[in-house]
Amino acid sequence: HEAMSQGYVQHIISPDQIHLTINPGSTPMPRNIEGATLTLQSECPETKRKEVKRYQCTFEGCPRTYSTAGNLRTHQKTHRGEYTFVCNQEGCGKAFLT
Repeated sequence: HEAMSQGYVQHIISPDQIHLTINPGSTPMPRNIEGATLTLQSECPETKRKEVKRYQCTFEGCPRTYSTAGNLRTHQKTHRGEYTFVCNQEGCGKAFLT
């Protein structure tokens, strides 16, 4: 499993304890980390059913959900037309989210 070879940090929070697992993985740590993804997962004590936290787009009629708040914020820029990089090459006219 790729995530295991890269390492991970896991918190398990229950009513009576907090368990922290740090696994550095089998690959060397990168020197310049540009970002990380946090996945929030909960488990119902009665059913043992696991749920992963999803971030729902709040724009009317949009069904999109994302695993991170940052990805949701980037997506919502498309609804607002916030394209922060516009190509300056003559005749191009393309714009990008950043």
